[in-house]
Amino acid sequence: MEYLKKLIKTIFLHKLITMKTIAIIPARGGSKRLPHKNTLLLGGIPMIAHSIHFAKDNHINKIVVSTDDASIKETALQYGAEVIVRPIALATDISPTMDTLKHVMKNVEGHYDYVVVLQPTNPLRPKNLMQEALKRMKEGNFDSLMTVSRNEQKFGKITNNIFVPFNYSIGQRSQDLEPLYYENGLLYIVKTALILEGKLLGEHHLPFIVNHLYAKVDIDTQEDFDYAEYLLQKSTDNGQRTTYNQLPSLRAPSRSESPFIEIAGRKIGPNHPPLVIAELGINHEGSLQVAKEMVDAAHRAGVEVIKHQTHIVEDEMSAAAKKVIPGNATVSIYEIMKRCALNETDELALKNYVESKGMIFISTPFSRAAANRLEKMNVPAYKIGSGECNNYPLLEHIAAFGKPVILSTGMNTIESIQKAVAIFDKHQVPVALLHTTNLYPTPTHLVRLGAMTAMHQAFSDKVFGLSDHTLNNNACLGAVALGASILERHFTDRMHRTGPDIVCSMDERAAKELIIASNEIWQMRDGTKEPAKEEQVTIDFAFATVCAIAPIKKGDLFTKENIWVKRPGTGEILAEHFNELLGKVALKDIENDVQLTWECVST
Repeated sequence: MEYLKKLIKTIFLHKLITMKTIAIIPARGGSKRLPHKNTLLLGGIPMIAHSIHFAKDNHINKIVVSTDDASIKETALQYGAEVIVRPIALATDISPTMDTLKHVMKNVEGHYDYVVVLQPTNPLRPKNLMQEALKRMKEGNFDSLMTVSRNEQKFGKITNNIFVPFNYSIGQRSQDLEPLYYENGLLYIVKTALILEGKLLGEHHLPFIVNHLYAKVDIDTQEDFDYAEYLLQKSTDNGQRTTYNQLPSLRAPSRSESPFIEIAGRKIGPNHPPLVIAELGINHEGSLQVAKEMVDAAHRAGVEVIKHQTHIVEDEMSAAAKKVIPGNATVSIYEIMKRCALNETDELALKNYVESKGMIFISTPFSRAAANRLEKMNVPAYKIGSGECNNYPLLEHIAAFGKPVILSTGMNTIESIQKAVAIFDKHQVPVALLHTTNLYPTPTHLVRLGAMTAMHQAFSDKVFGLSDHTLNNNACLGAVALGASILERHFTDRMHRTGPDIVCSMDERAAKELIIASNEIWQMRDGTKEPAKEEQVTIDFAFATVCAIAPIKKGDLFTKENIWVKRPGTGEILAEHFNELLGKVALKDIENDVQLTWECVST
């Protein structure tokens, strides 16, 4: 039952994400307190580019910057956004933002279900903000969302030279304040119909709580800008301990610590959910109909990428292959491939069928003719098998196409992989590296995840992952925990089919479980060793604070006989300070079983 609940949530989120969304970034010129702030370099890129990157990272369909400023327009276009020029009447100091949003929606082409408003003065946003916000919106069927943060300040007003507290009583602890919230400006998500009605929030809106340092960043002055620069610098300093999630996706795209590749719009790397590739390979035994049935099963499982194998046997093998029998077969490799290969017409039909399901089709070419066929079919990327990792002439041929490559590296050494990588780097071709063991199936003790991490250390600027041939998902899940971004397993719709790699394949159920579980483990990977803010509710009862265990008179010394440490942790003096109190003098009478405060203790 719990598995079904998680699956339903995943489906709901996918449906919402696939709705058409437009991001509007309102950025007028003429800032007086911080001139040209939207184009000032923050973390090495213009401030407005942070919001554009955030929209791109979250796969928003269209990104529009509304501006009256030529410099902002040029910068927005440079970073991949569209620009709608704002009329002068909507670019004054008192022009309502809502009028700008309506102007964009009335002038933009196409229909969009949701409008995402990103204020450029809030350039830093938590890593999973959009994903979590969309999830909550869908679960509650909300028509709009805005982010808010809890107030932690004590406010009051001065009347006739007398300070009158507003949200607290004098002497009240800040953690006991009545919960009040402020609009932090990080994110707004609104149904388009509401924008056209002049409403930023509907009657059924969600105030989405974000308690994060970045929620405090709203840049209007030089001091605000300096604070944002400080936070961003802390998040990018290697080895620097931080108290918040790092945001690699907000940095300049050339930074090597956050590599990614992109295939047909799907970004792949440590800042994105793991990509699960279902390899049909030649499990279809040469039948297009069987291949389509396998595609249907993979689609039901939620697979994003189908990988095929392209064999043109005459160009791939010499006659000597007729005498070579693989370890998992009883006939020659030549006979197997001759029997299982799809012809060009059938393979093109398979590609079209995969893409009609909304999935991505890639394939492994095992020869120059096969690579040429795939290029003619206009595949978005190439997968290269372990046997071809050191086939440098073929790698040169494929690299010349200029498309992304996923390279398996089984049976190879760091040295031979370096030669392959050098070829793709020379052609400026993005390449991801997969560790694998080429045994079908692979015994558990020969998976060697340590080899995968060693490969990653040797090629730290490359996306990496695992191409797995074991009998279950365990190796893949272990690889994700170690940082893998790509998981590849052979795939079949039914385990009782006959086929060369059925024994080490995953079926529909296993693929579905791998997609969900790998995503969960990916979300678990980050963090620093310190209390999470969400743990405060547990800290309050689980930690101990210093308490009186006997009545204490003013002037008495604190000893182990009159003070000790007790739960809960809501007192002012935590247990870690207990020894500091011993021998100090009580400055007031203290009743038994009362939590001590520092004002009761001599300095």
